[in-house]
Amino acid sequence: MGHSGGRRIWQLSDHAQLRVGWRVTDDAAAAATETALIAQFRAHYGRRPFANMRA
Repeated sequence: MGHSGGRRIWQLSDHAQLRVGWRVTDDAAAAATETALIAQFRAHYGRRPFANMRA
């Protein structure tokens, strides 16, 4: 299943210069890992990551 955040990313004027990172997880841990990473980002920056905004 695709990630809707990707649609937000490619529309940025500097999308070709962006760096992308990912973490490999097993399927059972994927949702919990994503939730934890977003929580860490939010704690540091005070908001959700740009491509992970709620609709």
